[in-house]
Amino acid sequence: MRVVVLLWLEVSLFPSGLFWARRFQNLSSPDVVIPSKVANQGRGAMAPGWISYSLQFGGQRRVVHLRAKKILVSRHIPMFTYSDQHTLHQDQPFVPDDCYYHGYVEGVPESLVAISTCSGGFQGMLQINELTYEIEPIRHSTTFEHLIYKINTNETQFSPMTCGLTNKAHQQLEFEEVEKSTVKQNSTYNWWTHSWFLELVVVVDHNFFIYSEGNFSKVQENVFVVINIVDSIYQQLDTYVILIGIEIWNHENVFPMTSIEQVLENFSQWKRISLSQLHPQRTNAGEGVEKRKRSCTLGGV
Repeated sequence: MRVVVLLWLEVSLFPSGLFWARRFQNLSSPDVVIPSKVANQGRGAMAPGWISYSLQFGGQRRVVHLRAKKILVSRHIPMFTYSDQHTLHQDQPFVPDDCYYHGYVEGVPESLVAISTCSGGFQGMLQINELTYEIEPIRHSTTFEHLIYKINTNETQFSPMTCGLTNKAHQQLEFEEVEKSTVKQNSTYNWWTHSWFLELVVVVDHNFFIYSEGNFSKVQENVFVVINIVDSIYQQLDTYVILIGIEIWNHENVFPMTSIEQVLENFSQWKRISLSQLHPQRTNAGEGVEKRKRSCTLGGV
């Protein structure tokens, strides 16, 4: 049984914290690495469809195992922008579908890797136990050099979503998560019997558009990288994220970005009116989610 759920995601700061971590100087000095492909042969050979790379960072050599994703972005995804007259314009950008990978770090059970190779190099995230790293290619490098940053702030860890929750509600969620974890560990059968799909429409606010240098292609690339990370996190629960639309507030924010509570309320109202016109069959399960520094986080559960 497969159930389709729609999640509207409003982006003021992306949930991974990767791009905004640099803005707030939350990254360590980077390691320069040259990923080298590892041949999987003999008894250590991986299953078909997996590829492996060796990376030297943090004083250790790590081997990451990656597999391409089949579904991440809708093939005919619409991208909505605004003209100088503030009218909505729809376009269908080219979407590569063979350059998004997820996987793990060899020898580290509590690891997660989500990488895009659409720009020619590795761009994405590696999570090793409690540490999170960002990897990106060095532009114009002739030797396939990359930078790997360790993200230093706790706000970029993949904690549960706490936006707009009272302390009592958050404590109840924590209790339910512990209870679910106990059931999973004690079960002798496959406790998760359904696969879920989360269809996302990402609304990019004006702040992030400016951060992306006012470049629509760069906004699109950054959105795809983050959705790849979000999908990798949710796949641990047999839940698959599919991006079905992007709206960019390229001239100004539709409403003021004030407190998180007010933004959530304004976004919910805007979503019912505006997004329902774009996707009228998908308006009942909408949620607006914003991440602000020191305000709230969107995690992987």
